[in-house]
Amino acid sequence: MKKLFYSFILLVVISCNSYSQDYFSSDSFDENKNRVVLLFPTVRGLENFIYLIENRIIDIPNLELIGLYHANESYDYNKSVEFLEENEYPYIHLHRVEGDLEPGNLYKKNACSDEFYKIFKNSSAILFQGGGDIPPVVYGGKTNLLTNIVTPDRHYFDVSLIFHLLGGKQNPEFKPYIEEKPDYIIFAFCLGMQTLNVATGGTLYQDIPSEVYGQTNVEDILDSDTDQMHRNYWRNLSVDHSLTGGHLHHIRIVENKFFMNELKLKADDFPLIYSSHHQAVKNLGKDLEITATSMDGKIIEAISHKKFKNVVAVQFHPEKAGLYNLEEKYKITPEDPEPVSFCDILEKKDKTNFHRKFWDYFSKLVKE
Repeated sequence: MKKLFYSFILLVVISCNSYSQDYFSSDSFDENKNRVVLLFPTVRGLENFIYLIENRIIDIPNLELIGLYHANESYDYNKSVEFLEENEYPYIHLHRVEGDLEPGNLYKKNACSDEFYKIFKNSSAILFQGGGDIPPVVYGGKTNLLTNIVTPDRHYFDVSLIFHLLGGKQNPEFKPYIEEKPDYIIFAFCLGMQTLNVATGGTLYQDIPSEVYGQTNVEDILDSDTDQMHRNYWRNLSVDHSLTGGHLHHIRIVENKFFMNELKLKADDFPLIYSSHHQAVKNLGKDLEITATSMDGKIIEAISHKKFKNVVAVQFHPEKAGLYNLEEKYKITPEDPEPVSFCDILEKKDKTNFHRKFWDYFSKLVKE
């Protein structure tokens, strides 16, 4: 029994070591591979990207995907380790970063700065995913009663990393890493866009219904224009846990900006997107510009960087596998007789092929 116990411990140690190597040392960087970094590599997040990659929605040859996270994050990344080991995805690895981060040291050299630089130098692109609410102290705000902070260390890590990459209003003397590689690719979605804005010195609305539309009741939100709803508020009224948390609505692109110039959309194209958020960009961070808004113009739906053309962020979720998978179905309201496919809805109602164009463009950037 004792021998069996020690064998088990040895197996666990070997298993953990296989996902804690230094994947960003100069010796580990293979120039023949296209290395993309993914923040917050939870099992659900990995599943989304595996679907996109294996169905060639993200189509990048010799792809190496590195899931990056901070040691103090509240998510149990042993789940991600087990998921990768059980399913054997040789092109995916995990990398943990250690070092003390707190609101007072995010916007200057800190215990993670050297690691941030190695990550930047030894990768081609980085992706920032969605998640919970950012602690307002990070952008000099007080905490709204509707703000729900559950993963502060994850936010400190993401915010500080983006600041090191792009710089910000908080410390104008800091030289951002991206100046060494101006074509470096940064894509962010939902919380990722909010984080990019905050990291460069911007602020947030902490609750869209109450702060932007003056609504404090769920029933009033559900009675409003569908393009003013940014998540599925039926979940606030129903105990049916099978309801999707997101909502489909249209966006308006800004003329002569990213979506028109790079994705070749027209001014009268109003893509249908999937969003799930209650916070939004308020004041823009340093050198950022608006590239899309909600249909009424009150919510910023996408931003890009004025100096660095490959820095792109959207408030919605183009990475959600259900947008491309006809077999993945959801209920939207408690009265729905049966689940529906978002993929099917998009194919019928959005003729711009918007989400696939988004990932086609990202894939092209990485390949180039």
